[in-house]
Amino acid sequence: MQAATTKDDKEEDIEDILTRQTVGSVLTLLTRGNLGNIPSIPINFMLESMINEPYLGDLRNNEEYDPYKHSIVFSQLNKEDLQKKNLFEILAKIFAGPYGPILASTVRTGKLAIASQLNKTQESRDKNLEELTNRMSFEALGNSGLIPFYKDIRRALVKKRFNKPKPLTKKQLKELKKNYPEYFQDSGTETSAGSRKSRTQSKGSGRRTRKQSR
Repeated sequence: MQAATTKDDKEEDIEDILTRQTVGSVLTLLTRGNLGNIPSIPINFMLESMINEPYLGDLRNNEEYDPYKHSIVFSQLNKEDLQKKNLFEILAKIFAGPYGPILASTVRTGKLAIASQLNKTQESRDKNLEELTNRMSFEALGNSGLIPFYKDIRRALVKKRFNKPKPLTKKQLKELKKNYPEYFQDSGTETSAGSRKSRTQSKGSGRRTRKQSR
């Protein structure tokens, strides 16, 4: 039974991927035309942030949008880049080409070196030092071509480090309430009952206090 469920999930994943690729190819033909890589950057960014993320949840089983997993076109920029990176890092990512990973690792190493010495708390300094000595040394060896299957190993390490459970989206919560209303009703009933009980106890306590004062 479990094997059949896993097989069905894989088939759905493949179907979603093929659908996203088809939609992305059609949108690219309609919007990009004869534009080169640089002029197409804002177009691809808008396709991802203004069409894919808000409106194409059905193509990813209504999962929360992940630009690295659910993209329909290749976009060199995403919202996270604009929120967390400065102008130099954004331009470097666009124009560095094949040297982009090396440049990104160099910038990250510099940030970690500074943070490991100047952050306020010892815990934060130790955390940055650990990443500097372990992960970034691995990055340096990998970018130098000294580690076989570097990209695959790096992908697994990064996923393990940063792939934390995400809270449910409003749409997912709405679906849960729709499909399993009894759980939410029980919770609401308990909360209401608890509130009424608390108010009753509070009133009774107030009456006793007034009687004693008399």
